[in-house]
Amino acid sequence: MPMAKAQAKSPHDAIFWSSSGQLAVRRGNWKLVKDGFLAERSTAAGNRLTGDDALFLSDLDKDPGESKDLRRENPVLVDELLTLAQKWLDEVQHN
Repeated sequence: MPMAKAQAKSPHDAIFWSSSGQLAVRRGNWKLVKDGFLAERSTAAGNRLTGDDALFLSDLDKDPGESKDLRRENPVLVDELLTLAQKWLDEVQHN
């Protein structure tokens, strides 16, 4: 909380989280979500993204509402972030 209140820069290169079957990572302006849910404002709110859509990459600086999926334009970045997130999840589950 003190870091958030002071708007201090995180000492970590990336932030990871997992909840309700979702796995996510944020690094800089990039956020990747695996197996996420559609947003509340969607007509299909609450439905899990599946298949090719199970990965959603956002540039939070340009699109804070996460309305555009950039995974196809950035496949190398998606692979890199997904690998980091999966490694983090494996470490958390084994410790």
